[in-house]
Amino acid sequence: MLKTINLNKLYSPQISKGIITGCEIKPELPVSDGQLAVNDVSFELKKGEIMAILGENGSGKSTLLKMLAGLIEPTHGKILLDNTQILGPSTKLVAGHENIKLIHQSYNLQPNISIEENIKYSLRFYTNDYKIQRTSYLIDICHLENVKHKLPRQTSGGEQQRTAIACALATPTDVLLLDEPFSNLDVFNSEILKKQMVAITKKEKIHTIFVTHDAEDALSVSQRLIVIKQGNIIQNDSPKTVYQYPINDYVAQITGLCMILKQKDANTYFGHHFEQKIVFLRPEQLKISDTGLAVVVLRTSFRGGHYLVEAKVENAAIKVTFYSQNFIEINQKINLTYYK
Repeated sequence: MLKTINLNKLYSPQISKGIITGCEIKPELPVSDGQLAVNDVSFELKKGEIMAILGENGSGKSTLLKMLAGLIEPTHGKILLDNTQILGPSTKLVAGHENIKLIHQSYNLQPNISIEENIKYSLRFYTNDYKIQRTSYLIDICHLENVKHKLPRQTSGGEQQRTAIACALATPTDVLLLDEPFSNLDVFNSEILKKQMVAITKKEKIHTIFVTHDAEDALSVSQRLIVIKQGNIIQNDSPKTVYQYPINDYVAQITGLCMILKQKDANTYFGHHFEQKIVFLRPEQLKISDTGLAVVVLRTSFRGGHYLVEAKVENAAIKVTFYSQNFIEINQKINLTYYK
């Protein structure tokens, strides 16, 4: 079990204003005019599970990830791995934890040796027999067989990312941390990496956490989803629950398109009794029908398997988005019905 308890990071004024650029260990408190990057973060993650931390740029995602890796010191709070506290750099000669691996977007691969040799290099302190056995196993589970003899620059971004994961898993690993793992990948490589992350996490029985600003990545891979804003956890639940029952407007909007209505307006427009005071309607919950809410189409865009249609409620300044299997002309009037 990986657990954080009331985790907090307050940067000193010199750090937050860029006066000091080095690694801050642990500032004296209280610190006036400092920057609160992470505030009272608590969560639990089981072995074999993936957690996504979703938030905007500057929301505290990367700071949280570095604290989990033991690379920067929390101002307050604790990080526990199997009931043992993860110590920060103020108490260690070399920052970090040997069984917690953080993979940056740059991958940090050796450029002039092959994919296979990169993995073997991570095992350089082990016996030759074990090195060969473990490298072969990692190449297999990370699907690198076809590129193992290539240099990193001769491979795709997804293959380099999977190589970085293989290198991280070469030595004993309890926690795998990834910083925006899908941001530089095309759709094809992104989907391959997602499948491999799920498979590796279950097979190796590790805790996997990745940070992202892309809701689709967060929703499609994780078993736990945290939405973070200005260093605070806004919602922590299963991806399905966060998407279907967002706690507020921010969570609703960062996890996907939605129509936000007051309860009274939603009841009036759709003839349905909504229990929530604020109602969040996703595009897939609205269907074209013969009767229902009258709207005027403003824009139709092709999205592959469907069209995304933006419309305006007749006689109201309220916009709504929904999906359609067919193209709908601009200014066309149609009716929408709510489906739970």
